[in-house]
Amino acid sequence: MFIKIFSLGMFQSNCIIVADQDQGKAVIIDPGDEADKILSEIQRHKFTVTHILLTHAHHDHIGAVSEIQETLGCSVCLHTDDLFLYDNIAMQASFLGAHLPKIKMPKTLPLKDNDVIECTQDLTVKVLHTPGHSPGSVCFVIHNHLISGDTLFMGSIGRTDLWNGNYDSLINAVRTKLFTLPLNTIVLPGHGPHTTIKNEINHNPFFQD
Repeated sequence: MFIKIFSLGMFQSNCIIVADQDQGKAVIIDPGDEADKILSEIQRHKFTVTHILLTHAHHDHIGAVSEIQETLGCSVCLHTDDLFLYDNIAMQASFLGAHLPKIKMPKTLPLKDNDVIECTQDLTVKVLHTPGHSPGSVCFVIHNHLISGDTLFMGSIGRTDLWNGNYDSLINAVRTKLFTLPLNTIVLPGHGPHTTIKNEINHNPFFQD
């Protein structure tokens, strides 16, 4: 399995490409900025991208969606509870001190809790709905990797003071859906370095009660 992580844009959000190299098919998770870098990597490996998968719809995770989807023609997948954010990307950026030109966002396909997206026989993506950072936040399980978006970081969690965030919901989602995964699961968050489920259970200060 091929995994490439880019930290992009002023907020250094992690965009992740996961591919089945044998089949030449890939998914792009959270393309937040710098579409040229993402597309260059796809073209270099001659991958066919089946889906753009979004952990949530804050602007720093979706800023390059339109350009990449227009170039590649792939599906864009998002939980419907975050559509109000997806459709107001420019407002979000302005509120957080960034500027985006007016962008026409492509239509999305809905993600639901426990969905399984089959890209190839060896590249399947399980969806876990983990509301809290945003109402429609999800995480993706691919083999022994968890792409956690802004739900769980090394030693921290996502902020819950933005549009319809909820601290209690986030804590519950991490405890019931993420901390029940195998301890050796590798966590690839939306910002910062990777970690493991075991490390976060044992050391994340938000869960040491």
